[in-house]
Amino acid sequence: MNSDPSQNKIKDLKFYIPEAFRFYSIKNEYLTPILFVLALIILFGGEYIPLPGALRIIGSFFIYFRLILVNIIFLMYLSAYLKDLNGEKYTLKEIIFPDRKKLSNIITLAVINLVLFLASISIIFFIPAIIVYL
Repeated sequence: MNSDPSQNKIKDLKFYIPEAFRFYSIKNEYLTPILFVLALIILFGGEYIPLPGALRIIGSFFIYFRLILVNIIFLMYLSAYLKDLNGEKYTLKEIIFPDRKKLSNIITLAVINLVLFLASISIIFFIPAIIVYL
């Protein structure tokens, strides 16, 4: 093993955890809090809305719909961050209310992200269940 002191070493876990939970600064200082509050309202607000008995059957649809909306919000934040990295100028209205072509791309990406997430979770749980059952 090389004991060169100039070699980069893995940092302590105390460095990585705050880095994982921090918002990256973007030039538009109002966008991050707005998107974060919208995501919180969608995620937690839906838990406290009582559904009538007839709608409880399709309650899981509302869960997936909320996840897609939150994915869209996070993709908006990501697009603002990438525009900042590229040095492009954008407005708050442009990010929150994109044109139809960009919105259709964002919705498609959010749905694909959710489908891949659900597929990965099902693989993680179903394959071991099948192995145990056999």
